[in-house]
Amino acid sequence: MNVWDMHCDTAYEMYKQKVSFNSDNLNLSYGKIKQFDHYHAVFAFWCDSKMTDDKCFRQFFKSRDYFLRDIESYPKKKISYTLAVEDARLLAGFIERLSALYTCGVRFITAVWKGNSCIGGAYDTKNGLTEFGKDVIGKCFEIGIVPDVSHASQETFCDIVSIAKKYKKPIVATHSDSYTVSKHDRNITDCQFSTIKQLCGLVGISMASEHVRCNGTAKTSDVIAHIDHYMALGGEDIICLGCDYDGIESAPVGLENAGKLYVLAEALAKENYTDRQIDKIFYLNAKKFFYKNNIYT
Repeated sequence: MNVWDMHCDTAYEMYKQKVSFNSDNLNLSYGKIKQFDHYHAVFAFWCDSKMTDDKCFRQFFKSRDYFLRDIESYPKKKISYTLAVEDARLLAGFIERLSALYTCGVRFITAVWKGNSCIGGAYDTKNGLTEFGKDVIGKCFEIGIVPDVSHASQETFCDIVSIAKKYKKPIVATHSDSYTVSKHDRNITDCQFSTIKQLCGLVGISMASEHVRCNGTAKTSDVIAHIDHYMALGGEDIICLGCDYDGIESAPVGLENAGKLYVLAEALAKENYTDRQIDKIFYLNAKKFFYKNNIYT
């Protein structure tokens, strides 16, 4: 079984806790995923909301270096990676920083995270991209960084889509569940999902309990409800995983860490998903997106 996970915060947690990728403290660790044939993860470096934009930029390099020194000791046949940034506010008004991030291996960037920033408004606001934010998104398309619309407000989403159409490039929602299934403001609407589909993007299923199910205890069946709904919208070729392990407070019962993802695969099989469909969701759709869009690190 292969897994391609479009979003985790593990690299940031490794640096924060000063632990290795093999630490039991992590929800996504080598010990938990070595059972799989191969695990590709998009490791996102989060901009701590307690830090200034400039400090987040400086910390990115420290946490990236810490992560790379450790991850290179693990077999590439088992674990491979791509780097991302979660919250583009670390650019702090300096668009040239984007090229520096690209040079350091960043290929995905979540435009906003919460509240308002130099980039624009997040899901808890009614604001779109700032003029600087619009320049940043355009520059992303020019140099080869894919914008991630997870956490975006409706207005910011629309602004990013407008720029994506101009450049004829895809966008992604690396860790975003369905608002129709669970009415959390962080989830995406059917219209947003369809727009991402039209742009040949990807939508990753998040394991954040509060997104999977607004009330009560989230279970594997609740995760499947999001997948079922996206499938009903014609999303078989764009659904993937974006588990958000090590970046969430809790995951659904039975899916508490990356090592338990086989539980989801088995549950999908019991719901009459074919092996091919499961492989698409777990691995092939994301892999195809990378090759189609020449995403290399």
